Amino acid sequence: MLDDNIEICRFKMDKAEKVLKTAKNNIRDEDYDSAVNRAYYCVFHMISELLILSGKSYRSHSAVIAEFQREYVKTGVFGADIKNIIFSLSENKNDSDYTDFFYIDETEAKIQVDNAEKAYTEIRRYIESLI
Repeated sequence: MLDDNIEICRFKMDKAEKVLKTAKNNIRDEDYDSAVNRAYYCVFHMISELLILSGKSYRSHSAVIAEFQREYVKTGVFGADIKNIIFSLSENKNDSDYTDFFYIDETEAKIQVDNAEKAYTEIRRYIESLI
């Protein structure tokens, strides 16, 4: 594991933590679309940094998610619950960003942010065991 990759990983973990905090603030401010967006990016940063630790980097979100699936879900490192969280966050983020008249209510936003925090915590624990 290269020291540069570890440094990038630590930076991205800090960024993911800040993004999660922003998602929680968005809930408080009743900005539910933004909360879901931030929740997605929290988890996206975590899975992309995990791939960086293994020397892999991708430009597209779909490639990052697919590789995470191959390397960490199909091999049993993470369970289907994390996979389901990622797909739900991705779907809600995309719908919120690109679908006209898509509405995220408070309940759904809270579920998404809580799930993002669960994934963040589990992935962070795993990353910290590696570095």
